Amino acid sequence: MSLVILKAGREKLALNRHPWVFSGAIAQVIGNPQPGEVVEVRTEDQKFIAWGQFNPASKIRLRLMEWREAVRVDEAWYEQRWEEAQALRSPWRDSTQALRLVFAEADGLPGLIVDQTGEWLVVQFLTAGSERQKAFWTALLARKLPFIKGIVEKSDGDGRRMEGLEDTYGVLWGEAPPQRIRLQEAGAWFEVEWGAQKTGFYSDQRDNRLAVAQVASGKRVLDAFCYTGGFAVHALRAGASSAVLLDSSQEALAVAQHNVELNGFSVERCVEGDAFTTLRTLKKDHEKFGLVVLDPPKLAPTRESLPRALRGYKDLNLQALSLIEEGGWLASFSCSGAVDPATFEEVIAYAAKDAGRTVQIVRRLWQAPCHPVRTSMPESAYLKGILARVL
Repeated sequence: MSLVILKAGREKLALNRHPWVFSGAIAQVIGNPQPGEVVEVRTEDQKFIAWGQFNPASKIRLRLMEWREAVRVDEAWYEQRWEEAQALRSPWRDSTQALRLVFAEADGLPGLIVDQTGEWLVVQFLTAGSERQKAFWTALLARKLPFIKGIVEKSDGDGRRMEGLEDTYGVLWGEAPPQRIRLQEAGAWFEVEWGAQKTGFYSDQRDNRLAVAQVASGKRVLDAFCYTGGFAVHALRAGASSAVLLDSSQEALAVAQHNVELNGFSVERCVEGDAFTTLRTLKKDHEKFGLVVLDPPKLAPTRESLPRALRGYKDLNLQALSLIEEGGWLASFSCSGAVDPATFEEVIAYAAKDAGRTVQIVRRLWQAPCHPVRTSMPESAYLKGILARVL
């Protein structure tokens, strides 16, 4: 077993159970650990810290996993983490076919994403350690979930490339899925393209879609950054009078419109375009809505991009507020981990001031329970939002 020694004064986060150790914190590597191999981690005075996966190609040199010295990270250990993750999600299994079954470090399994999407699993191996365990996880998932038809891999993104890994796609087990997988969520039906963004469907917004739908009755809805149309579908099911879909992707609009129609409704219209520009156009055309949903992609992928992102969030909310009728509603979100909830609400407050509107936050929104937040890893808390009345 290889040994990694941390520099004096750089071990505090690791001892506090944060799972990431960056290259600059490492004093010495004893042995020749291969990418993804489990190593022992100690302080310079030889105090045991944890067992973790090592990757010499990544700035995050160690992904810590187990802080008990007497416990070994082996296949039985991985299977126990799986069982713990499934026990957490058991209350929601009957209400949805779109569920994140494993959420990487938040479930103690660095780099592993497992999403149930209808009758298929879409998995991502985003670190050298999870990549090293690919065959084990494929066999375990097929054994533990006999109802699934197949397991497909969609391992891509900047994080994987930072690990020194190439993007990888394909069927790992069972049947290949159709281009669109049908799934059910709280009584609504969706068909999603597993090869599109992330793993095809944003299950982290499940509870928020239902919360926003509670204020949609009788309202004309604008679903901006609509992607699969989840907010619009649930709003129409809750009695919204109509829905306008806005997205920069023609393909996303086609899927979203199809999902609305799949549930027995029709779309007022689809608008293809950049939301920053299109919201201004809608304002110029004197359009009004009873409910506007803003669910943009990550505007702040890094701390360095935060100032620009905050300007973007303010602009989006400012334009949206000008479109909302008196007594209407704004549902606004940020999935940027670099933006904390207090800062996000401050941005909305400034937007309300500049728009000359009174905004009452009635509910703070969060990622769904299948995306748990690890208290020792604030980075696992990334999705935040508000549901607000606009006067």
